[in-house]
Amino acid sequence: MTGSILILAGRRPGAVDALAAAHGVADKCLVPVAGRPMIAHVLDSAAASGAERIFVSTHHTTLLEDIDDRVIAALGERLVVVPAADNLADSVLAVAGLAAFPLLITTADNCLLTPDTIAEIGREAARLGAGAGGRARAARGCARGPSRGTAALL
Repeated sequence: MTGSILILAGRRPGAVDALAAAHGVADKCLVPVAGRPMIAHVLDSAAASGAERIFVSTHHTTLLEDIDDRVIAALGERLVVVPAADNLADSVLAVAGLAAFPLLITTADNCLLTPDTIAEIGREAARLGAGAGGRARAARGCARGPSRGTAALL
């Protein structure tokens, strides 16, 4: 897939995630699955894609240090952390202004996302011409946002 990937790893202001609290971590995306933080699995799949940039939108200023996983170094400069807004739409719009299109949007807890799924979405985006005029579609599409555990494409 060409373009960019946005991984939403924010949280509601003032909210404590019960799953994160039960595992003694700051954010749900840091809960271990198969010995690694959930977000590390999502980043692995993103790393295997041809995406120019992988953005992570988060309120957690030390997220990369807390992930402590080999995938961070593997992504190098392709990985860009951006501050999350207090709502999903504004977080998406902030990255839409920086990203190459098409822009695949997913959540940091979508640890079942595979490189094959990203490639399939990329092929469909190319077939539909999703890279052209993506910024114009961003304002319309982001208000709905991705459902939990899925990926959306702008």
